[in-house]
Amino acid sequence: MKFYIFIILIFNVFAAFGQNYTISGYVTDANTKETLIGAVVSSVNGNSGTTTNAYGFYSLTLNEKDSVKLIVSLIGYENLYIITEARNNVINFELIGKNEEIDEVVIEANKDNIVENNETGTLSIPVNKIKSLPNLFGEVDIIKAFQLMPGVQSGGEAKSGLYVRGGSSDQNLILLDEIPLYYVNHFGGIFSIFNADAVKSVKLIKGGFPARYGSRLSSILDVRLKDGNMHEYKVQGTLGLLSSKILIEGPIVKNKSSFIISVRKRALPIFRLASSGEIRYDFYDTNLKLNHKLSEKNRVYFSFYTGNDIIKFKSEDKDENFLIKDEKKSKWGNTLAAVRLNHVFNSKLFSNLTVSYTKYRYLNGIKYNKETDTTTLEEANDVTSGIEDINAKLDFEHFILPNFSIRYGLNSIYHIFTPNESSFIRESNYSENIDTAFNQLKTGALENAGFIETDFRYKIISANIGMRVSNYLINNKTYFSYEPRVLLNFIISDKISVKYSYARMNQYVHLLNYSGVGLPSDFWMPATENAVPETSFQHSVNTSFLLFNNVFEFSIEAYHKEMKELIAFKPGESFFNNDKDWEDMIEKNGTGTSSGLELLLQKHKGKFTGWIGATFSKTQRKFLNLNNGEAFPFKYDCPVDIGVALQYLIKKNITVSATWAYHTGYPVTLATERYFISDKEVFVYDEINSYRMRDFHRLDIGFNFKKQKKRGERVWTISLINVYSRQNPYFYYYYRDTDTDTYGNVIKQLPLKLYQRSFFPFLPSFSYSFSF
Repeated sequence: MKFYIFIILIFNVFAAFGQNYTISGYVTDANTKETLIGAVVSSVNGNSGTTTNAYGFYSLTLNEKDSVKLIVSLIGYENLYIITEARNNVINFELIGKNEEIDEVVIEANKDNIVENNETGTLSIPVNKIKSLPNLFGEVDIIKAFQLMPGVQSGGEAKSGLYVRGGSSDQNLILLDEIPLYYVNHFGGIFSIFNADAVKSVKLIKGGFPARYGSRLSSILDVRLKDGNMHEYKVQGTLGLLSSKILIEGPIVKNKSSFIISVRKRALPIFRLASSGEIRYDFYDTNLKLNHKLSEKNRVYFSFYTGNDIIKFKSEDKDENFLIKDEKKSKWGNTLAAVRLNHVFNSKLFSNLTVSYTKYRYLNGIKYNKETDTTTLEEANDVTSGIEDINAKLDFEHFILPNFSIRYGLNSIYHIFTPNESSFIRESNYSENIDTAFNQLKTGALENAGFIETDFRYKIISANIGMRVSNYLINNKTYFSYEPRVLLNFIISDKISVKYSYARMNQYVHLLNYSGVGLPSDFWMPATENAVPETSFQHSVNTSFLLFNNVFEFSIEAYHKEMKELIAFKPGESFFNNDKDWEDMIEKNGTGTSSGLELLLQKHKGKFTGWIGATFSKTQRKFLNLNNGEAFPFKYDCPVDIGVALQYLIKKNITVSATWAYHTGYPVTLATERYFISDKEVFVYDEINSYRMRDFHRLDIGFNFKKQKKRGERVWTISLINVYSRQNPYFYYYYRDTDTDTYGNVIKQLPLKLYQRSFFPFLPSFSYSFSF
């Protein structure tokens, strides 16, 4: 702490030499009093500008001696103009939401456009735009929207996977109100846990990582929840085919404290009906947030999330002599609780303290029961895995000079791992009973980090440069990591910039999972002496353009990423009925490379908005004992990927949207030969992932019909999924058909063939939303 106090004093001394003055405060929504993230506060002449941080706070240092005219702007809001006096002052701004019907393009000086900002590989989509896109069963999904962006793969049709620039799913740092979460999908990946009604903003960072982020190799998904309406009570809800949800928000003390709570629950038993009662599935998630202004300089937030999924497969076989029952079940979910305290020391120094607890839990179980006239047998095998985090984080933002600011902070996480706890029970009246458990050892690990990053601009060069230092302690073993971060922005003109970034990343958790359909199988493991922390570095070069009088943004970005110390299951290994230590079941010291070119054209304002993105890339993995030590394509390697999302406001109450996606088929491993040994068929597999599925493409169209009611608004959403009914492959499998006689007796077996399974033909869906 003494070190940070020393830094603050030094920078304040430097700042005192300038003939400047500083204004600071919060930018909020005029109706709800919600703080606004990313609002631009700048002088009209464009000499000085800043953006609000994640809590709506801004600090703007000006060097004019006289009063100056300011503009406050944010997409979706009316611009606000104000004349301020030349003195230090606290000014809070309120922005008025803009009527979409008259949302014409207004060209203003914007210090946070694609050319000016110190970001590369960063994507942000307004939540109201995400909610207007076509959706499956009425489930608006923020992750699916980002899958249409360059550099992001889904992992399969209709899945909410996130595979960024050749990385695997565990290499994404997924933050909910700054707190890391682990598995973030319902129904094994069909849609994510994030309830869009409760989300304020969302941002995905693929490269050019600021030093304040760490602990993962590939991306940051930063999701911020709404704080709650401080002005009046509001209720909104949705009735969909898959789930129903409701959100309630309002003031606890008007203009001082607020709450917001949202609940989502499975609505209709469509999965149970689809399988004649043999499959039972249920899920829920709940968000709660409290927000209180202790004073003009202090605010406190409490966030809570919990969600759970359970799916059961039951079968029964019986005749006159026996009865056999099988049951397979999977349960998974997250719990999160956090307290955050914001403090404004002065107009130039802002801090945030966060203390949180999270828990991810996963259970996979099998039950078998057989009864005859004289015997009974019951067996149960469960595998449990999970990870708990106790997290404390302290961050500072220091706005030193008009074009120079720093961030610095400390973070400490205590991880408690339950890698693969297993149990097996057998009860029988004709054999020995068994009740045993193994691999029950929990493992604790401490991860610490400190960072400092600077953000500055000098003439035509701006930059974000930082350093993150971390250490990790487990089983009396300590690992250190130094992670430099550099982003340089060369502003060629007010329309063109060239950016370069370098980032080194470190990851102290591993993920082992099985490939499968629909169900998660995520086992989070600690980095250990035998499975050391994963590392990566990434270079990227970006050229950004503002086109056609700033109406369009276009960027082209090339990247190269290398990953080391990756792990994977050895072929044929499984945690079921296996008492091996997990470290003996994996391949270690794997490497990965990913290189690509990404293009993105966006239009944010006007009646017609959207984006078109394209990615051309190559991603490989390499393990010493896999594929004869040769590199092979990553299972989500995708040489060509195209995503299109377009929206048009037909009139005030009708919006039409369309999305189209295309990508090269994912790699698969198929048998290349077969032979027989003692009448047993044996298959020979050649190189890993040497074949590809059929290419994927799909068109979805959505319509939103809004109507103002006496006490609020209602919205009918109609989505047409897979309009031209493309039979995209979900997975491939081998099957041998047979010829039978009229009595059903097998005459002969036909040749073995490879088949494709597709799950989503043309599928219309609808939902009804209301608010008042």
